[in-house]
Amino acid sequence: MQEKLPNQLIKNLDNQVLYQKLLQQIQKDFELSGLNIEIAVDIKPLELFEFLKNAIKQMINYQFDILINLFYRIDISLSDVKHQDVKNLDEMANDLTVAVIEKTWKKVNLREQLS
Repeated sequence: MQEKLPNQLIKNLDNQVLYQKLLQQIQKDFELSGLNIEIAVDIKPLELFEFLKNAIKQMINYQFDILINLFYRIDISLSDVKHQDVKNLDEMANDLTVAVIEKTWKKVNLREQLS
C-alpha cells in the first residue's frame, strides 16, 4: 500500500538538522503524553511515517486517552479527529500520522526561524 505522506513534506524533511529536531520533538511529545517510544536517530521519513502510523493505530484501539493527550499537546483539533471515517482504521491512521508530522514540522520550523 502506498503511504499518504505528501511529497512536499518529504522534500521538507530533507533538511537533516531540522529533521533531527523533528524526531526529538515527536519523541518528547509522545513521552509527555504518556507513551514512551524510541525513535532511531537514523530513521528515514517513510520509516518514521510507518512507525508513527502503527503507534497511532495502537492508541486508537487501546490507548485512546493517550492519543487525545498527544493531539492536545501537538495542537491537533478534536474536530479533525471526529471527521475521520472510523470504518477504515488504516486510512484514519494515515491521515492522523500526516497531521502529527505536519504540525510538529511547523513547530520545529517556526522555532528555527525565530532563533
